[in-house]
Amino acid sequence: MRTMSTALNRATDDLVALLEDGVRYDRSGVSTRARACFVEVTERWRENPAAAAEAWWRLANLQRLQSQWDDAIESARASALLAREHGLRDVEADALNIEALVWSTRGDDARAHALFERMLDIATAPATRAKALQNLGGLVAERREFELAERFFSESRAAYRVANDARGEACSLLNIGRLQMERGD
Repeated sequence: MRTMSTALNRATDDLVALLEDGVRYDRSGVSTRARACFVEVTERWRENPAAAAEAWWRLANLQRLQSQWDDAIESARASALLAREHGLRDVEADALNIEALVWSTRGDDARAHALFERMLDIATAPATRAKALQNLGGLVAERREFELAERFFSESRAAYRVANDARGEACSLLNIGRLQMERGD
């Protein structure tokens, strides 16, 4: 029994390392290598469902950035389903974020809005909630609902502050400033 457990831990550690490699490649702009890492992790989902669920939404984001809309939605939904089955609320929320961004890019703001709201319902991590609030702010700002947009951006800023994410907080401040310019403050 001990050997089986050791082998399983090693496989899990390998998948986590592969996922981390994919994230590094993605952040460095080496999307082909990142994609290969994410795909391998998703193919081995039974070994580590948490790593696979994260790999699915990260793959979906790569697909979104390459305008592979249908593939991105399919990957995001695979991530959300796997995350939901394993109680990974923030991973599910990250997957919903990617799907919502695809719908927003495609001009279906109502569908995007509903997914961002769902993110807020399930997310527990401040940074994940901040993303949803930031994106909701952007959607309503485009509809020129400035007071509501400012509320979302301000709440996003506060959540990023709790998450100790200075970059996220700065984005919120930039969006608030852009919003004030747009309405003539």
